[in-house]
Amino acid sequence: MSKYCFPYPRDTDVPPLKVPYVAVRRYSLTGPYTFETYYINTLPNEIQGILAGVSSTAYHVQLWQVLFLVLPPSAASVQEWLFFGLASEALGRDVGHDEFLEDTTIDLRIPQWFWHELRSRWKRLRKELSRGAYKQQVDHLRRCCNSASDAIALADVIKQLDDNNTSEDDTNLALVHLSVHMLLYVIASGILTEATITCTMPYLKSTQLLLKRMINDGGWCQKRLNFIHSKSTRLFFPDLYFLSSLRPRRGTDEDHGLCNPTSCIVRTELSEPLHRTPGCACQDIQVPLDPVLKIVDGNGIPLCRIRRSPSGDFRLEIVPYSQNVKFVAISHVWADRQLGSTKNALPTCQVEHLESMLKSVPTEPSIMSSLTRDPFTILRYFIRGDDPEAVNDATGYPTNEWYFWLDTFCVPQHDEHIQLRNKAIGSMNLIYAAANQTLVVDFGLQSLDSGRSPRSKVVGGRYTFDAPADERLLDVAAHIFASNWMGRAWTLQEAVLSESLAFRVGRSLAILRMLRPSEDDQLSFSAFTEYLAREVHRFMDPDSDLDSYDDAWESKGKEPMWNRLRHHMLSLVTKSLLVDEHRQYARGLVDRSGRFVDAHARLQSRTTTMTKDLPLILMNMAGMNGNLIAQTDSSEEKMKLLFYSLGNVPVELLFCHCPRLGKSCDIDSWIPTEISPVSFAGEHFLRLNSDGFHFSSKKKDAHLKFYFVSQSASWDRDVVLHISDGPEEDEERYIVEANSACSTGKLPQNCHNGWCLLLNDDPAMTDVQGARFVITSRVRNHSRVSLNFDCHLRLLPLKKDDSQQPADLPRVIARPADSSQLFFLSRSQVNPESLSMARPQNPSQYSDRLMVVAQFVYFGSGYIERRVLEHFFGDMNEVIGNNWITVGIPYFIYNMKKQVWLEEALQASVHRAWLATYSTDWDPNGPWRWFWKVYNFEPWISFKEINKFFCRLMFCMSMSFGIWSGVAQVTLYWVVVYPVDELVGMYVISLVGLVLMRLF
Repeated sequence: MSKYCFPYPRDTDVPPLKVPYVAVRRYSLTGPYTFETYYINTLPNEIQGILAGVSSTAYHVQLWQVLFLVLPPSAASVQEWLFFGLASEALGRDVGHDEFLEDTTIDLRIPQWFWHELRSRWKRLRKELSRGAYKQQVDHLRRCCNSASDAIALADVIKQLDDNNTSEDDTNLALVHLSVHMLLYVIASGILTEATITCTMPYLKSTQLLLKRMINDGGWCQKRLNFIHSKSTRLFFPDLYFLSSLRPRRGTDEDHGLCNPTSCIVRTELSEPLHRTPGCACQDIQVPLDPVLKIVDGNGIPLCRIRRSPSGDFRLEIVPYSQNVKFVAISHVWADRQLGSTKNALPTCQVEHLESMLKSVPTEPSIMSSLTRDPFTILRYFIRGDDPEAVNDATGYPTNEWYFWLDTFCVPQHDEHIQLRNKAIGSMNLIYAAANQTLVVDFGLQSLDSGRSPRSKVVGGRYTFDAPADERLLDVAAHIFASNWMGRAWTLQEAVLSESLAFRVGRSLAILRMLRPSEDDQLSFSAFTEYLAREVHRFMDPDSDLDSYDDAWESKGKEPMWNRLRHHMLSLVTKSLLVDEHRQYARGLVDRSGRFVDAHARLQSRTTTMTKDLPLILMNMAGMNGNLIAQTDSSEEKMKLLFYSLGNVPVELLFCHCPRLGKSCDIDSWIPTEISPVSFAGEHFLRLNSDGFHFSSKKKDAHLKFYFVSQSASWDRDVVLHISDGPEEDEERYIVEANSACSTGKLPQNCHNGWCLLLNDDPAMTDVQGARFVITSRVRNHSRVSLNFDCHLRLLPLKKDDSQQPADLPRVIARPADSSQLFFLSRSQVNPESLSMARPQNPSQYSDRLMVVAQFVYFGSGYIERRVLEHFFGDMNEVIGNNWITVGIPYFIYNMKKQVWLEEALQASVHRAWLATYSTDWDPNGPWRWFWKVYNFEPWISFKEINKFFCRLMFCMSMSFGIWSGVAQVTLYWVVVYPVDELVGMYVISLVGLVLMRLF
């Protein structure tokens, strides 16, 4: 068992980080200072004498922040104050330095004795003190933690401005800062909340230290580390420390040592697969190519199945996809050299390995409309789990023979079929969206020892596959995030479109939505009643002293922070794959633009061999009909159609250095052709109108800053830019670096109205960014200004009192534009309306509305049937009561089956209409227009919430009136579709309500 609070990756050769012991003084709770004033007490006596008259604690809190600017704290001061001092404040006693020391260093993982003493002390205080006194103690500790967090951030920024510090000083200070962040996390986890913890930020030295460790020791690709810049990535320092201690599993010939933040030099050209074992000389198995070509040419999807002859020989069977065929889509990386081939063939050993992986993928009951199922169907899934064709004698699990889609077999690879190959690639969005499962095959993940834990895909069902062992889940999630598969552009699209994502990890199967401890899925009566009792106790006494879920894992030998890191790592994986963000489909302009921003941010840390694929990937992920442009040969034309279809584009795209369309100063020359290394603030955007892309802002009073430059100005090299709007002493000055992407510095012949500048002086950015345009026309008394993009600019601000202005640089004067003027980029004649559509990523996203529609149709038809029967036979209750064997039972079975028939009919209709949208000639105003109007209608309350409301209403009414069959029906339905903890909450509220009704 580990003696530290934080876990460390298994099977890694990266040594743990050790913090040097540099503290000199000892922090004492009884000293002549408080936690906030300790730093002032360490200053020289002369300075303390000057500050002797100051007695206000609040003033001291502001004063040390000012003193940081004059006397930046050393590593020794930070360690003795913010590490040992904070530890003493948390434990309520003077902590000795030797208690943390191991030889002459401190381990970043924080010893467990600190955690146990911290928890025991605060549990004791909660029992001994009144609620008000206890709250005062907690508030004091919170102030100490906030002060420590602010001091670390400020010291970090100040140290970056100091040019006199050495690299050794940098490293020691960064390690000390990192130790404080780790200690803050432990204290917040035990007493406070995670909201008080500082997240990783790219500019912090602690973050930079861990990123360098990932590159130098872990062998990470620098481009993959761009995820740290994403605003959607919320990482704590323990999470990043765990990742930096990991050595991702790579191929033997894969080296990322020469990669940079903008590109990965390890390319994944189409290469031939290797055999499973060295020296293997098995024959290649060729796919029958003629049926593949015929199906692709007919706008179909070829699916493959592995068959064995009585003699054991393999053969591949090809069939076209239809609604009744369930299949697995294989997602892999060609660089692994396992399942990729340019010959539409694979070695026999690889095919045999693929067959074994497919057989381990479990089937599952479709839960698209589980409410319309009869209880017998639900109970059968609970008892059997699925409907296997055979059972593996070795494991006792079902052995399933899946159809599958693999690009090696189902995409024509030869150059003579290039048109059909492009057509097949253009349909990949449909393929992964229509697949029942997407199986991820990654070389590094397959070599990982993940253990095995029997699991079922339905709560309470029989075991059907092996999931990773519970104690390995943290390592599994971390290795998934670090895998080669997570670094490719195509795989992001495949993950977003997939209904269910499963990773082959070692000998187990990690299904993404089930990547949690097996105990979370248990619905045994004892576990359920125990959980119910705990929740009732917490409901009655929120300040109860019950052990937390983390304590339960600690009792099993795991580190106290293990479960928190596991949860964070899984959240990192799901957010990187946009799993939750794409559960609902894009309906309008705002949805498509938001999805583009999300996809763009994720693709910044991913690579692709063929940049011409990016427009199709972005279009599919933005919820647009990418199939209509799949056959377009020009990648530039695809990119232009993408941005015109979005109609709402972030302005920050103009401020980054990246390849763009056409030549400078041409129409549409602002459109990037590759993923731009920029983050989007979301405050300003370009909105497409009939005359061009208009500059707009989310807030009416937040105007962009445009400046006019004289048409006589020459601008072909570095210049000093003077922005003047009044007296000379108030003007702003910048050094503008020359840009090779800019024009020659002289206005084009067709543009005689001068230059226009746009500056983005975001205070959060160290450098000012901007863009230069040529003015093509001014209309309506110069109130509307038409622009063409020239190039982006990088500006270095000059201080107003800086007299060292470069004398050899020409001077360019820019004057602010009137805020009432409307600026827009000229547009070309592109009509992208046919690409903008509202379509779900996969048919399962219709599930919520199908449930509601099915219930209305079912009860409506049932009411009509009952009125008709009563017209001919009289009161049906009396008829059923007198003839329950001959009439009652058949009538009951009929009603149950009617639900199943109704569900199947609705699903068939939805599936047919959904497939039609992927056709290149699909017309939104065609035969299925009424379908789209009905099924794309979204009320002000979502269908999911409506369905939950009816379930909760039925549950509470059944509980109140003692209708236990209704309680059982909702329970069986809920555990299949919705989270179990919500069901527990319903039980808690209902039982409390019943108790109160009995008492009053």
